[in-house]
Amino acid sequence: MAQHQHALVRYVTLDRCLSKFRLSKEELIDRCSEAVNRVTGDDKRLSEKTFFNDIRALREGVVLGRVARIECMDGLYRY
Repeated sequence: MAQHQHALVRYVTLDRCLSKFRLSKEELIDRCSEAVNRVTGDDKRLSEKTFFNDIRALREGVVLGRVARIECMDGLYRY
């Protein structure tokens, strides 16, 4: 599967996690990595750079068609 298709898996995972929980960067990276690993069968970990790029894309409205108001308070991310 192409790398850009993994982005959709990551975006959906981030959206679900941020709407239900307050999670740290590490917890979000772990959950995104697990979701991509279920699709690909690889055992790779998402990089911090990719995580921050995904958060930026969600905040700018590039992905969901709306601006995601993602906040980071005390190291925990949430909508």
